[in-house]
Amino acid sequence: MAASYDLVKYKISTMESFLTRNLVALGYDGDRESKNRGPFRSTAGLTKAAGIRAHDFVLDVGCGTGVVSREVARRLASLGLVIGFDFSWGAFSIAKSSVPSGHFVEMDAENIEMHEKFDRTVCQYGLMFFTELAKALVQLRALLNEETGWLAVAAHRTPQSVPYFRIAMDPVLRHIPDVKLTEAPNIYRFATLTTWKE
Repeated sequence: MAASYDLVKYKISTMESFLTRNLVALGYDGDRESKNRGPFRSTAGLTKAAGIRAHDFVLDVGCGTGVVSREVARRLASLGLVIGFDFSWGAFSIAKSSVPSGHFVEMDAENIEMHEKFDRTVCQYGLMFFTELAKALVQLRALLNEETGWLAVAAHRTPQSVPYFRIAMDPVLRHIPDVKLTEAPNIYRFATLTTWKE
C-alpha cells in the first residue's frame, strides 16, 4: 500500500534530502552539471531561449552549483548581473566559487525574500519539485520587470525521453513501489504541453 501524501511532511523530507546533497554537491557538480552531461545538456538552450541581453538583471531559481548561472554570466557585460538562490548551502557555495561575478544566497523558492525586479528569470529542472507551485509562480511573477520580464524554464519530458534518470529509477520503483508518493511532485510533472497549460 502506497504511503499517503502530506505536503508539510514532504517539504520537510525534501529539505532533509537537500541537507544530504550539501555533502555530495562537489561530486554532483563535477560528475554531471559542469560537464553538460545527461539532462544538463539543455543549459545552453535554456539561456538562449531566455533571450538574455548583455545588460540584463537575471535571477537563477534553484541555482544548484551554478551551472546555469555560469552560462548566464558568459552572456552578460559589466552592467549585467546574475543572482542565484537555492536552499542547499553546499550547492550554492560551489556556485559562489565557480561564478565569481554572480551573487548567491540560501533561499527557498516557495518563500522568496526579495523585492528586486529582474529582466530574466531562469529555472532549470527545479519547477517540477515545487510543492506549492501556484504560490511560487506568483512570487516569481512579482519579481519580473513588468515591461521586459521573461521566465524561461527547463523541465523533463516523458520517462522514455529522459533515460538518464529512468534507468536509475526503474529498478527502484520495481522493487520498492511505495517509495513514490502518487500525489507528490515528480520530475515528469511537466512532461507534456497539456500539463503546462493546466
